[in-house]
Amino acid sequence: MNNRDEAFQFSKRQIKQDAKNAKLIDKIVKQQSLEFLAWWALFQSKYPDFQQSDNSRAPDPELMSELNVYATKNGMNQVHVSNVDQMIEYATTLYTSVIAVKSIDEISRALHLDAKQTAEFGNKIYKQTAKAVGDEIINKTYDGMTWSSRIWSNQAQLRSDISRIMRQALLNENPMAATKEIRDKFGVAKYQAERILRTEGARVSAAQQARNIKMAGYEKMEWVASPGACRFCLENDGKQFNANKFGSGRYTIPRHPNCRCAVVAVDSGEIYAD
Repeated sequence: MNNRDEAFQFSKRQIKQDAKNAKLIDKIVKQQSLEFLAWWALFQSKYPDFQQSDNSRAPDPELMSELNVYATKNGMNQVHVSNVDQMIEYATTLYTSVIAVKSIDEISRALHLDAKQTAEFGNKIYKQTAKAVGDEIINKTYDGMTWSSRIWSNQAQLRSDISRIMRQALLNENPMAATKEIRDKFGVAKYQAERILRTEGARVSAAQQARNIKMAGYEKMEWVASPGACRFCLENDGKQFNANKFGSGRYTIPRHPNCRCAVVAVDSGEIYAD
């Protein structure tokens, strides 16, 4: 098996690993959404005829106890609130923050593993010892934000959406109808986290592949389209180019979300001209 074939098989393994990691993200979001919806059901039982004036009432002790127990269980700070309105904000912030923290922990673990496995792959095919990229690459800023900042940004949007849905449902006297809409919003958060997981994994792996090739002393690369590659990536498949072009224009990995293409070093071959 030549290096190109090795890279193709490595991409297949990465895609399988992405799927396993995505299931862990799915488990995180699903667990928190179920617990939140259980709290929401309890809230409705406590306030069956919710009125605008209820927002200023003292919060229900049982509802607050549920929130505080959940906060302690998940390593979050308990928050003192004075009224129902503040309790709703506490709840939406708490549950969505737990999703963010757990997702960041899982994605960070996956990215460090991606770097380690890609370094080992390079050491195998190039017979060189390249150190795995560190946090300076894994946590690199892109478009003014790190990937973890994007998780928190998505969390803030999820919190805002859920808070809005709850308040509208309570005032419209049909809170049960909001359950599906809330569940759908959690589904969006899951998709966003999985997309970050895959895209950042490809970016970190690509940076490690470039390091492997540089450490091995090669100056040319060949693009290896991943299994199920899109037509844009397939256009690059087999193209050889100067290593200094990697990371810009069409020679960037990932070219799009969920891209798992790879590059390998080559000794010679025609350099593809843009």
